[in-house]
Amino acid sequence: MKSNYRIILWVARVSAILILIFSLPFYFAEGISLPFSNSTYSYWDNTWLTVFPFMFIGLAVGWVFPKIGGLLITISIITGSIIGLFINGEIVSFMAIPFTVGILFLILGFHNTSHQLDFCNQNQNFQKFLILLILNL
Repeated sequence: MKSNYRIILWVARVSAILILIFSLPFYFAEGISLPFSNSTYSYWDNTWLTVFPFMFIGLAVGWVFPKIGGLLITISIITGSIIGLFINGEIVSFMAIPFTVGILFLILGFHNTSHQLDFCNQNQNFQKFLILLILNL
């Protein structure tokens, strides 16, 4: 029970750090543009320029406050994906990786608030589901 929680906790934390280490240099290389500040940016560009800061903040905040971090990550990515689907007709598939980390942070956050809910004992297949979810990305 406790070891499963710690495994999920460290998988989420290490994944968050790896995503930040990999993606922040690309974000900073673009010049940290403000959304809608440059008329040459398309709505697609402006959408993701709005989503990325929320995602980065969520990945960092999730270390200490997993529920808040998970909400920031998942809500921003879902919103960006829906807007992107309407604007460009596609969903950015690589955003599934930080989205999965956001889901893990949410699982950790909601598990912390109700200690009587031991999700690993109530559902024996939960661990298999998480492994399959991560491997299918």
